[in-house]
Amino acid sequence: MKIYFWCFLLISTYNFLWIDMSNFRDLMNLIITVVGLLGIYGYVYKKEIFRKIFWKIFFVFDLLYTMGFMLLVSREKYMRFHSNDEIIFASLVVLIFLFVYFRTLYKYAFKVTGR
Repeated sequence: MKIYFWCFLLISTYNFLWIDMSNFRDLMNLIITVVGLLGIYGYVYKKEIFRKIFWKIFFVFDLLYTMGFMLLVSREKYMRFHSNDEIIFASLVVLIFLFVYFRTLYKYAFKVTGR
């Protein structure tokens, strides 16, 4: 999981070098990603960051936000520029990545004991 955390940090840092800070959606993505990274960090390195109730609320919010983003925004954005095969491949890679991300946040919010 440490490798996942560091890969996620590097990919996120690279992606956010190109965001438009005046765009509300980009700013929300940045904030949610930074908080999510804190959760992954806390889980991987067994650190208590915020309270469990925060992570429970954040998990649900992030899951709903991500689903909405993927269903509404990403679909219209990628349909214009890519073929169906590229979209399917990219979607599978993203879904695998997000599965690990949300499974880790879930464990941090709901399963980690001693917090």
